Amino acid sequence: MKLMLKLVISIYDSLAINEDLKEDEMYALVAEVTKMGITDLSGTFSASNITVTELQNVHYLGLGTDPVSDDYDSYIIHHMLSDGIKDALTDRPSTIYMANNDITADEIQGVIDAVAILNSNPNASLATMSFANGGLTPTKIESLLDLESLLVDRQISAGIISAGLAVSEAYAEVGDFNYDSLAINEDLKEDEMYALVEAMNIMGLTDLDAAFAPDSITINNLQSLHYVGLGTDPGTDTYESYMVHNMISDSVDSTLDVPSDGYMASGYMLASEIQGVIDALYAISGDPATDTLLDIMPVAASTFSPSLIEDLLDIGALTVYRLVADGIISSSVATLESEAEVGDANYDSLAIGDDLKLDEMYGLAEAMEILGVTDVTQVANINSAAVLGLTDAEVDTILDNSNTITYFIIDDVIDPDDLFFPGDYVVDEAGNQRVERTVLITHIKNNN
Repeated sequence: MKLMLKLVISIYDSLAINEDLKEDEMYALVAEVTKMGITDLSGTFSASNITVTELQNVHYLGLGTDPVSDDYDSYIIHHMLSDGIKDALTDRPSTIYMANNDITADEIQGVIDAVAILNSNPNASLATMSFANGGLTPTKIESLLDLESLLVDRQISAGIISAGLAVSEAYAEVGDFNYDSLAINEDLKEDEMYALVEAMNIMGLTDLDAAFAPDSITINNLQSLHYVGLGTDPGTDTYESYMVHNMISDSVDSTLDVPSDGYMASGYMLASEIQGVIDALYAISGDPATDTLLDIMPVAASTFSPSLIEDLLDIGALTVYRLVADGIISSSVATLESEAEVGDANYDSLAIGDDLKLDEMYGLAEAMEILGVTDVTQVANINSAAVLGLTDAEVDTILDNSNTITYFIIDDVIDPDDLFFPGDYVVDEAGNQRVERTVLITHIKNNN
């Protein structure tokens, strides 16, 4: 910008409006050209290429507040700085302007501070300032957010959005500090961005170009990450981030079979379901400080011991119920009668046959404990000696109920050749002949 000024007279002339400049403005201009080393008014001033220190000093001559001696308040210089920032940052909120369309002094100060944060080189300038994702470390993002600058916030929002991390609930809305009614969905809530910084720290990510993969972090860190999302931290529940929740939801959903009732209306997994999965990981893992979701899943059926089945069922999450059911079903011991049905807590009308009744799964775990079966894959190997070695009380515990998994297994063991009287049989849903339950109980008690 050329410093071309008409220095006609230095007092107000009512007959020559807009031909005279305020003396304070001209003194400020003198101070500026002196600081910039410009020899005369034909010199060129570019806000883009001066160092951050020079930029700060020039802003003090403009409308910036010098903390030492605020002698100047120049609109001319302020206008030059505003134009320089407009050239450097084209994505700008509509809420950062003065009535004359110059950027406000506070916003200019924010940009100057951002230059220093983004580049520690004392020769950094507007021209070298970069908000590229590869340079946005967690520390820098947090420091930039602390500036409380709408213009700087917009740049960070743009980076996060370009990284594919934004979700609809994370965008600024009416009442938010950085809401811009002329640029809907271009700014993110500050709380969401601060939460993302915390998530990056937990995940050990260096910048916004890094891959956000919750399935590859330790179980301990996954728990911490969930607290930043929609999980409830029992200590201090500082965050409530939908962006972070979405990351975790996507990772868990792509790794486990989630029942249709395990989702929020928005399509994310319920926070309680994610917590349930994390609790399950803790129950299964041998070392949550090193194990990850991908290390644990999928769970081999041989992992399901009686105590683990009970511990997992006690968590009370639909996704975990299905995880246990899958282990039992894959071991070929489930029955048609044991499948969850309308009225059961874990019934899923969109996945008939994928879930088992809770009583059946608890009953199987109890029977395994009594019979000394170490894991669900060994249930089919139960023999007659084990069954006939049961006490009467143990027989009642295993069979005197409505559960069918252990009933059918023991029926196969005791009567593999259908040698009971014809009137002693019933037919199951699969069309197989079974010794009637009370008959079977009596027979075992009479022979144990």
